[in-house]
Amino acid sequence: MAMIEKGRGIQVEFATMATKIMFTSPVLDIGESWVRVGFPKTLVSLERRSSDRYVCRDHLMSFLSFSLWEPKVNDVLAPPMYAHQKESGAMVTIADISVGGICVVTRFPSICSVFFRGVVDGRALLHLPMQIPLPVEAEVRWIKKIKEHVAQPKADGTISLYTRSYRLGLQFRNQSESSKIAIKQFTQQLALKDAI
Repeated sequence: MAMIEKGRGIQVEFATMATKIMFTSPVLDIGESWVRVGFPKTLVSLERRSSDRYVCRDHLMSFLSFSLWEPKVNDVLAPPMYAHQKESGAMVTIADISVGGICVVTRFPSICSVFFRGVVDGRALLHLPMQIPLPVEAEVRWIKKIKEHVAQPKADGTISLYTRSYRLGLQFRNQSESSKIAIKQFTQQLALKDAI
């Protein structure tokens, strides 16, 4: 707030999921915890993603294993853990994928205690169907907590229940050519929707 001056221009940015909207506007007034800006003359919209995203379907499930997080047996906020399934317990489902990054989804909030915006996992493993795990460096770009209503029919009416899921958007960094090729091949499989 100390760098903002009344009468000077300020650049305002809104980063949504797919686009970033920007404008420059004069500062009209400054308060202790607020800034009032003039109405912008123009808006600039930029496409944030450089490659298409593809939804991972049930028959082509893919997963990400983090090196910075693994579920603990006594952690009630983690996925169920069994000693003989330690590796698969740490795999997080990929909701969608592109050459530039992925969105992972889980119902277990323990992952949010380790990951937040800007955290980089330099030794994550990408598990694609019928391929050896690919080492990737992934940076957390965003986290969303999603609450969904689920109606449960009962004999004397319906019960309102809610499920919560956690989505993390991850951007690949310092990708090797072999991982780019493997991801492109996988996204081509996903693009062949309902092909026989």
